[in-house]
Amino acid sequence: TVDDHAIVQHLPDYETAYHAGDGKSGQGNTTSIAVEICVNAGGDFEAAKANAAALVRLLMEEHGIPLDNVVQHNRWNGKDCPKTIRATAGAWEAFLALCQGEAADVSDLDTDVDTLAEAGIINSPDYWRAGDYSAANVQALIGKMADYVRGDY
Repeated sequence: TVDDHAIVQHLPDYETAYHAGDGKSGQGNTTSIAVEICVNAGGDFEAAKANAAALVRLLMEEHGIPLDNVVQHNRWNGKDCPKTIRATAGAWEAFLALCQGEAADVSDLDTDVDTLAEAGIINSPDYWRAGDYSAANVQALIGKMADYVRGDY
């Protein structure tokens, strides 16, 4: 189970999980590893998908699973699952690209820079996105962050 904060393994990889909805001896249950993506109220679904893709990438490496064998629950029982991904054109293909390690459209750095800019902690987001920081500017940022944490900002 994966959300925007954590990944929890419920069973060892070698145990059969009855997750696919295709019966006790169905191929989904007996030959696949399930990854459930949680959609929590107030959660960051994009981060949850990125975490799920990172987990799938790890499982692919550990078990020699080709990308073609990464399938939706829908394959096993016809259920509209993963519904949130299936409802958006191109979302499954984008998820598979993440599973291959391709970057999402927005990096964590971009998101973090936007958050700091919205909070008024930085006033030149393009400079911080570029990644070529001077020591003096990093020190100033650390000072502003410390002020923010202390409530002095």
